[in-house]
Amino acid sequence: QYRDQFPGASTKKILVGGEAAGRVDTAEEDGRLHIIDFAVMPGAQGRGAGSGVLRGILEKADAAGLVADLHVEAANPARRLYARFGFVERSGDGINLFMERQPAAPSAEQDRRLA
Repeated sequence: QYRDQFPGASTKKILVGGEAAGRVDTAEEDGRLHIIDFAVMPGAQGRGAGSGVLRGILEKADAAGLVADLHVEAANPARRLYARFGFVERSGDGINLFMERQPAAPSAEQDRRLA
């Protein structure tokens, strides 16, 4: 289903200690970075793996000036993680929420790395 909607999407495995711990699917289009699917296996949750991956994705989005967006189930505890990273709820249907995050201005450190 994702491939039909986002034919240019990329899938990356999340590894913790060399072991598979999840995956993230993203696609860039029309000035947006869509986080299509982001899953961390239960045994790897709460250990910083998801935060580290999300931080990396958002640094790239910020550097490119892209709005990041995603859908999440309204009852999913990951909503708190997304809110900590600056995502805000824009709409919902009672089951799923659409959240987005505006690009942050690059920090001095990011400016040095990009130069």
